[in-house]
Amino acid sequence: MRRRRRETLEDEKKEASGRRRNSVTVINEHGSVETGTEICLNLASFSDDHRSALTAEIGKDPRYGKATWTGRGSHNALRWELDEKNYSPSGLVWQMLEALGFSPSGIAGPGHWTLPSGKSLWEEALALSDAGQIGDPGAAADADGVALD
Repeated sequence: MRRRRRETLEDEKKEASGRRRNSVTVINEHGSVETGTEICLNLASFSDDHRSALTAEIGKDPRYGKATWTGRGSHNALRWELDEKNYSPSGLVWQMLEALGFSPSGIAGPGHWTLPSGKSLWEEALALSDAGQIGDPGAAADADGVALD
């Protein structure tokens, strides 16, 4: 509970400072994604080099491009089907790209994960928020140096 409260307080500070709200927090507040929902990697959101490497890995093991929505805070929002560990949307993309030999930077994870509706996590959060509160999915990084989830 303490971690969730801390994440909520961090999000409130970001909102007060004019920074966009965390996509995971917005989705969880509205309950728009059910716990256990399968989320798929949106290959179209990656550069050609990244997409090629990711496509090859998914071809070897389809679990590479799938995660499950946990309904937990932003740092544990997704459970990767490949290793069954929890990640933030950005942290998981970072992990995937790093494992493929890339040096990721400025990862905006919510834009890389697609819901069964076809919307990305970022698009879902944007639709739930007042216009302008979320902002560009690649616009900002949090205190951990990872793009906001």
